[in-house]
Amino acid sequence: MSTMSNNNAVIYCRVSSLEQVDGTSLEMQERMCKEYAGREGYTVAQVFIEKGESAKTAHRTEFTKAITYSTTKKNLISAFIVYKLDRFARNQLDHTTIQGVLRKHKVRLLSVTEPIDDTPTGRLMEGVLSAFSEFDNNVRTERSSNGMKERLKQGVWVWQAPIGYKRLEKAGNLVIDENYSHYIQIAFEEFSKGTHTYRSLATLLDKKGFKTKQGKGAIPQLMEKIIKNPLYCGVVRGMGIETDGVHTPLISKELFRKCNSTGRKHLYPSKSSINPSFPLRGHVVCGYCGQKLTASFSTGRGGKKYGHYQHQKHNCPHAKSVRKQEMEEAFLKLLDEVNPTLQYENAFKAVVKNEWEKRTEHTEKHNNKVQKDISSLELQKENIYKLVENGTYSQEQFSQRMESIEQQIFEKQNCLLDVNQNVVNIDQALEHCFSLVRNTKDTWLKYENEPEKRLRFHGSIFEEKLSFLDGGFGTAKLSPIYSIYQQYLYDSSQLVSLQQVEPI
Repeated sequence: MSTMSNNNAVIYCRVSSLEQVDGTSLEMQERMCKEYAGREGYTVAQVFIEKGESAKTAHRTEFTKAITYSTTKKNLISAFIVYKLDRFARNQLDHTTIQGVLRKHKVRLLSVTEPIDDTPTGRLMEGVLSAFSEFDNNVRTERSSNGMKERLKQGVWVWQAPIGYKRLEKAGNLVIDENYSHYIQIAFEEFSKGTHTYRSLATLLDKKGFKTKQGKGAIPQLMEKIIKNPLYCGVVRGMGIETDGVHTPLISKELFRKCNSTGRKHLYPSKSSINPSFPLRGHVVCGYCGQKLTASFSTGRGGKKYGHYQHQKHNCPHAKSVRKQEMEEAFLKLLDEVNPTLQYENAFKAVVKNEWEKRTEHTEKHNNKVQKDISSLELQKENIYKLVENGTYSQEQFSQRMESIEQQIFEKQNCLLDVNQNVVNIDQALEHCFSLVRNTKDTWLKYENEPEKRLRFHGSIFEEKLSFLDGGFGTAKLSPIYSIYQQYLYDSSQLVSLQQVEPI
């Protein structure tokens, strides 16, 4: 039987790159999280440290362990503590999904440096901060993308060197890898004869001794990847850019064209798990039995195709097809119903800005106090030098005293809260949020040809799958920014007080 109390907490710390692992960032995060846990009355049950894995994805080794540990009933975990929300996730869909898992197991997500809790205002702040983390990450990605595009325009390959090439230095230009280049040339020359499939070409290279850097043999998928890559004939292609590369080609452009104009189809076409023809597939369940709805087209007598959503649970009396148009029209009607009003948007922004100002003031007061303590310690250092000069302290006493003060200064410096958060343009962050949710239906329709973006946007609206029964959707569990709006419709005091917001 577990001896843990039900006031246990898990701490999760992460740095963004391997270069940061050897610094003090992880140690500082862990210390601050432990101090916070102590102040809030939590006992730290386990600390999970992620070293140099990105938060762009939720698939992080220690993070997965931390979530599993927190949601295991016998561990009696009631809090999941991070230094900042961007340590938890850098996109809102992951944040909402994983936060939903924690809430289901009655585990609170807590941030050392950000004012989030289970009150409507606290959840509101959490939603805004998680959205801005994604916004900030997207801005960084865009800057990185622009830099990559510039390099591509210059003819420089910016990704990992393909087989047949290597780099002599990080971010350097491609140079020919003599250990593999002849295999690439053989592959193109043989394939140009028109007698090989990708499979037979792989078999041929295997017989000639080909092995990847991981020691594996040739496979058909790799052969296709090589034959389709124009980089080998000196052309750099990527991110909508195509230009002559500055690297040395392994084959001629004529040979490349010959290999890719044989009329062969891809033997292994890539398939997307997202079907843009049925954007609600995977998001909707039967309101009677809970079975996920799948979707497909059927062909009528005149050859016309008709789309339907359905499930195949035979013992469910509601296992019938629903016309694609009928379900998607009902979904758009639902989006209209949850769409926030301008009055709510103004009230929401006012509360967030008010909370942001409080947080900024708190951070400044905290840092001013810490800076005063550091100044006091610096003054003590000066006095110690004077005591050494007049002979009051021996060299040994001086060294011990100085080491003690230097350690105190180091600890105080690590207690300074991150002021960079307060430099954020909160108006810009809020406008970014509402540019998406202000016209929810229009935003969803806008992503018709961008299924991955539509999927992420869907996840930022609904925390769980939607229930569909008798031609309509049941009550949906909404993400914070929408659920708080529903509460606001019935009682606006749950979001703001008249003392905080001027009348609209």
